[in-house]
Amino acid sequence: MNCPCDRFSGPRQDRVPNSTEGSSLERRFPRLRRGYYCLLEGNGNEFQFSPGDYTDQSHRNPIYSCYGWAVGDTTGDITEQVIVERYGERHYSGEDSIRMTDLYAFYSQHGFPDTRRSASADIIIYGTGEVPKHAARKSSIQCEGGRMYTSKLGNRGPLIAHLPHQLEGGVYGNIMGWFTASSADYRRFRTEPLEDLTREGRRRASRRPPR
Repeated sequence: MNCPCDRFSGPRQDRVPNSTEGSSLERRFPRLRRGYYCLLEGNGNEFQFSPGDYTDQSHRNPIYSCYGWAVGDTTGDITEQVIVERYGERHYSGEDSIRMTDLYAFYSQHGFPDTRRSASADIIIYGTGEVPKHAARKSSIQCEGGRMYTSKLGNRGPLIAHLPHQLEGGVYGNIMGWFTASSADYRRFRTEPLEDLTREGRRRASRRPPR
């Protein structure tokens, strides 16, 4: 194995997907290669890529969004609707109504201003056309081929670690933007172990600006 899945800390599985999960993931993201990505949490066979109902517990995977995960929030409070209406200050009209301007507002308020320097990006945005589809967060773990990022694949999907290019050409489209931390505090935050990152994310989430 070329990527050190066991170096990701926390109460998670931290493993290579099994053959069934791998087939399911690689069908949706053709550039994923077994041994070069890790399953950190959840079931690799269960997905829901649309916003959906966060109160539905029929799936076994933890329910929170990729956009929330990128700032360490796993409460399920950060939805596309919240980002569009609270931070973008626009009416949310349903799936695919989120725009990069909404994410600029959201991530800048969480300490991650826009950047075009992809090599230093703490958060990568994937999308199709003008519509963002996904956010991935930079980890401190190196894999053969570069630094690994972590992604919550849909609000009911699994959490995986991967190389940036591996999600391109799949259901999330291609890389369309980057965000980076603005202070030493957030740079420390991005390199903490996953369980600490999540705990810190909950604290930061509690200080979000009021609606």
